[in-house]
Amino acid sequence: MLSVILPGLRLVGTHIAVILLLAYASAMALNIAKGRTDLDCGCGSGSAGPTLSWYLVVRNLVLATIAAVPLFTVEDVISWYGWLIAFLAALLLFAVYLLFEQILANTAHSGIPARSDLAREGPNGL
Repeated sequence: MLSVILPGLRLVGTHIAVILLLAYASAMALNIAKGRTDLDCGCGSGSAGPTLSWYLVVRNLVLATIAAVPLFTVEDVISWYGWLIAFLAALLLFAVYLLFEQILANTAHSGIPARSDLAREGPNGL
């Protein structure tokens, strides 16, 4: 949190966030490739979070991309209008993120099998 407030630490915080998100995405992709999709990703609230899926890998890659934006921007004085636009854009992205998280949670609780489950069972459910 200090990296957001202190200008000297912004790049350090950005690098840490991007590295962590890429590490989580890599670990999830590795486990999914090995067929271990029944693991809890640890990203949900409570004891029963979502299990590993390619959606979570893509989500972490998208979040890493968003977190990396400060690495490619020029530090300049931003007017109040620029801060307002940035705040509203961040709020919109957060709302979209929560929407997809809720869709994932609803799918997990609805009993609808994931694509990986269908692929393992075969066309006749065997």
